[in-house]
Amino acid sequence: MQSWAAEVEPPALRPLTGAARADHPAPRDDTIRIDLVVPSDLAFCEPGELVIGKRNRDADPIKKLDLPAGGNSGYVTRRSMKVLYFDAFAGISGDMAVGALLALGLPLDHLRQALSQLPLGEYLITATPQQVHGITGTKFQVQVAAAGQTHRSFRDIRQMLDGSTLEPAVKQCAIGIFAKLAEAEGRIHAVQPDEVQFHEIGAVDSIIDIVGTALGIVWLGAERVYVSPLPLGTGLVQSQHGTLPVPAPATVELLRGFVTHPVDGEGELVTPTGAAIIASLASPERVPALRLQASGYGAGQRRLTDRPNLLRAILGQLVASIERDDVIVIETNIPSCTNMSSIGCSPPGRATSTSRRCT
Repeated sequence: MQSWAAEVEPPALRPLTGAARADHPAPRDDTIRIDLVVPSDLAFCEPGELVIGKRNRDADPIKKLDLPAGGNSGYVTRRSMKVLYFDAFAGISGDMAVGALLALGLPLDHLRQALSQLPLGEYLITATPQQVHGITGTKFQVQVAAAGQTHRSFRDIRQMLDGSTLEPAVKQCAIGIFAKLAEAEGRIHAVQPDEVQFHEIGAVDSIIDIVGTALGIVWLGAERVYVSPLPLGTGLVQSQHGTLPVPAPATVELLRGFVTHPVDGEGELVTPTGAAIIASLASPERVPALRLQASGYGAGQRRLTDRPNLLRAILGQLVASIERDDVIVIETNIPSCTNMSSIGCSPPGRATSTSRRCT
């Protein structure tokens, strides 16, 4: 067994059956198919040979199969998973999430154009660079006239999003965030989620923060979201319901199952909007190993004395491990006269039903 623990799935080798797929040429002579479990950082090389090894060019290949002359070169279908990691060392709020996604590359014009499809009245959104403890973050702000701040129910917001021309993936993501918040508020106030009246969250700026986050997640192509342990802050906060403890009750409800640090930080560090984003999109599991691709910082509204008030968003791809290997398919056409034993496989029609390991 090789050091990367690739294992041939049973049966080790079996002929393709049925009509050839439209994206696969009709087989010449005998066609074999090998299903392998392999890490994501393998490289597949020139036609005529198949080299399985690390992407590092200086590394020795782990396995090499010379394909027969005249046979089609092998091919592999493989897709890496893109992951977004929120490093919330100073907590998370809706505006910080949008700022971090803008810093990662979400175009502000795309955000403006998409938001213009919602009946939110007049508002102004800006994204400006801001230095925080020597780190440049993006400060996202929404300015709305007081008359435009309307209380809305979850039902109202869901109908507005469903009736919009936003792309389906953005609608689904945004509605999912609002649904998590409605469920949490419903448990606190003993009402059905559809009847929950959003006060601060129903305002235009909060709707823009949540829809903007959904737009960023979809635009960046993030397929999975993780979050660091969350500092919950201390103190009291004012709301439409009066004075509330920090973290707010909705925040506590939303973060069930996530790792948190209670009594860590000054004031409210995780807002209900930020908690709803995490509860809807992120996994409570520990972030796995990532191949980093980009990072961006979203700046918060307040100045903190003990840490930079920033949310760091990191975009990367999962690095395969034994627990997270993917199944890929390598196919090639090999003439009937080929000595199949030379590559450690059985000829078509003689594959065994027992599990075999690569040799």
